[in-house]
Amino acid sequence: MVSPAQAYIDPGSGSVLTSAIIGFFAAAAYTGRKYFYRLKDALFGRQPKAVEADNKARTR
Repeated sequence: MVSPAQAYIDPGSGSVLTSAIIGFFAAAAYTGRKYFYRLKDALFGRQPKAVEADNKARTR
């Protein structure tokens, strides 16, 4: 005989879980993109934007 499981999940739980999963992947994509560009700039020698702006201001 199978006993009933006391594991009711209301409809709102599905949308909360879906939102959490989408948010996790969005945050992971943003973080990955941020570190990818930092690594790319470090490898190929691009200066940070603040340094570029300072250099442009000094040449005027």
